[in-house]
This record gives sequence, structure tokens and C-alpha cells, in this order.
Amino acid sequence: TTTAAAVTVVSEDEQGSETASVVPKIVSFQDIKVKNPQDFVGRRVAKYFPDEVDGTEKLYFGTVDYISLQDGGKVWWRIKYDDDDEEDFWADDLRKGINLYFDHQQNDKQGTNN
Repeated sequence: TTTAAAVTVVSEDEQGSETASVVPKIVSFQDIKVKNPQDFVGRRVAKYFPDEVDGTEKLYFGTVDYISLQDGGKVWWRIKYDDDDEEDFWADDLRKGINLYFDHQQNDKQGTNN
């Protein structure tokens, strides 16, 4: 039996009102097929990158900044990392980034998912 964790996501609307929603850990690729891909904007993600000095894996945190549609309706999400680097995620990348964040959110100094 697998138990999925959950976090509370706080988002702010155009009027500055905050709303909170509980978001479960994404355990399969199908879980990411939501009705509104925009729902992931503001979510925190994590990803390992090789350190430029010694090549060891270093964990970086970022936030889903916005979404974009490609021809054919395929969605990708722009990730803005805390060091100001940016990267585009497809659905499977986003699932992995959210799940890795769940595993390491206690190390996130800027986290908004907890």
C-alpha cells in the first residue's frame, strides 16, 4: 500500500486575496492530467543539477512561473529556479520535480508549498 503525502498550497488572486488548497503528491503520470494546467503555477519543484566545480549532484528549488501551449495543445511549464535560472518542463518533468520537492521540502528556504 502506498500512502501519498499532501501539502497546502497558498495562492493569491488578482485582488490580493489568499486561498489555500491541499495538493497530494503526484504518484503517477496520469495524476498530472488536470483540467486546468494553470493550477500548477506557483507550485514549488526541485531538481538535481551537477555542481560546476566538482560535478556532484546539487539540489535546486524553483517555482512554476507560467504555462505555455505548443501547437497541438501540448502544455509545458516554465520553471524559475531560486538562482534565477529558468527551464521548461513537460508533464513528466513536472511530476518528477513536484515529487522530488515533496521528498526535500524541509530543505527549501523559500518554500511556499509547506
